[in-house]
Amino acid sequence: MCAITVRRGEEVVAEEVVEFRYEDGVLRLKKFFAEEIVLENVKRFVWREKDDTLHILT
Repeated sequence: MCAITVRRGEEVVAEEVVEFRYEDGVLRLKKFFAEEIVLENVKRFVWREKDDTLHILT
């Protein structure tokens, strides 16, 4: 399992994310030993397995 970096444009939203879930415009990011990060109003994102990066597009 690899840690994922989450970006919105050039901004790093979260690092070392081990799991993410998306439902109805809400993206939930889970990190070890930390509270879940909840991002609302996410319409599109792309996860690139090649470099373990999730890019929020809108």
